[in-house]
Amino acid sequence: MPSHPAAATKAKESVVEEVPAPAAPSGDGYVLPLVGVRLPSTLVNVGFWGGLAGVAVVGVVELPVAAVIGAGVLVARHQSNKKQSK
Repeated sequence: MPSHPAAATKAKESVVEEVPAPAAPSGDGYVLPLVGVRLPSTLVNVGFWGGLAGVAVVGVVELPVAAVIGAGVLVARHQSNKKQSK
């Protein structure tokens, strides 16, 4: 343990510099927050819709609720795409 406060600050700064920053998100997929790995948008969509269907089939969420969630996601994505195209 360093005896001087400036040495402790310098040691903390060097640790922060060694951690790579995650890649910036783009419209071409999704970046996992802590890992920085980019997933293609098709994989994210399949995962979301498959997961929503899975929880509806298993009974975690009732089918009408899953349908409302799915419809809400479709409307939100449509509105988002509409805003981006302007």
